[in-house]
Parts: sequence; structure tokens; C-alpha cells
Amino acid sequence: MQFHFEKTLEKRYEPQVTVTNETPAWLMICLESIKDWIGQSPRIFCKSEEPYLQFGYEVLTFPVAEFAQIFGPLIYAINQAWPVQVFGMGSQDELVELSFTKEGTAPTIQQKNVSGIPCAELRDLYFCVKFPDPLAADCMFRLLDAVEKKLGISPGGITKDGLFSLDACRCIGACGLAPVMMINNDVYGRLTPDQVGPILDMYK
Repeated sequence: MQFHFEKTLEKRYEPQVTVTNETPAWLMICLESIKDWIGQSPRIFCKSEEPYLQFGYEVLTFPVAEFAQIFGPLIYAINQAWPVQVFGMGSQDELVELSFTKEGTAPTIQQKNVSGIPCAELRDLYFCVKFPDPLAADCMFRLLDAVEKKLGISPGGITKDGLFSLDACRCIGACGLAPVMMINNDVYGRLTPDQVGPILDMYK
């Protein structure tokens, strides 16, 4: 998504987390913790044949400095491989783009907007992540969505009956069969969304 902003404001921040040398896919999974920080799950959008996955959180307000300290290092690391755009709404419905850079070794947050007025708080939070190809974005979205709808939980959750827990992981040693789902010690490869429900039913 391309927008033209008149002003760019920069400020250094002190990160509260350390990001190790992980794959961008694993870092995206770590970014799921935003839903716990905000207190709601995101709305996820993906258009077929486009490499973009979009996440939206409709919140009344969130502190920009705290957001940068907790999630800035993750977003910066993901952006080194997969371009990430982050947006929020400022006062008077002004669109503000947040980006994370480094000046030497100092983490820096940039606010880009038209007015040139820095925002301590924003409302609504939107991410747009560009994957290597359209199939990668579409696959991640549709398979995880199918499992979440079937079980009624998000990654990190446990079903009410305690029968299932859901985790997104970086590797189970079956890259040649991707996309893959593992239940106990059973591996299901080259998975499609319509196969998810029947497979899970086998374990009830």
C-alpha cells in the first residue's frame, strides 16, 4: 500500500524484548502476542492472487511508546525479509504510519503523517505483510483459519473440553510435505483447508 506523507518524525526507544536470529515465519507467529496485549483477536484479510496478508485490530487507543518497546524489534526483524507496514489513526482521523529502523545500534521508531504532529496514542491498528509470493500468504491464511474455525480457538489456546491445543510452529522436519499439520505424533502433509475438519474429527 502506498501513501504520501508530508512529515517523518523519529524517536529512539528502549526495546523490552530481544529478537534472536529466527525465520520470518517464526517471528510472525511471535507477533501473534499482540492480541494478548490489545485484548482481542485480529480480523485477517487476504485477497487471492495477491501476496499481502492484512491484520486489523479495532481498538479505542493504544500507547505508541509501549507498542514500540514490545513489538518494534519483532516488526523490524520481520521487515528485513518480508516488508511490513503498520498503521494507526491519530487525532482528527489522521492516518499515521509507524516504521522501525536502526540508527547505528539505536532502535528508532518513525511516525509518518501529514500534520507533522507526533502522536503519543493511536486508535485502531493495522498491519500489512508482503509475503514472497501470493500462494504463501493465501496458504497461511486459509489453513490456520480452517483450524481455528473448527476448534474455536486461536494459536496458544485450548479447547473447552481440553482435547485440543493449537500451536503454530516453525519446523517439524517435514518441509518437503508443506503445508503440514501434526497431531500427537501423526503428520499430515500437502494439506488443504477442506481436509482439516475430517482429520480433526478422527481424534474426537
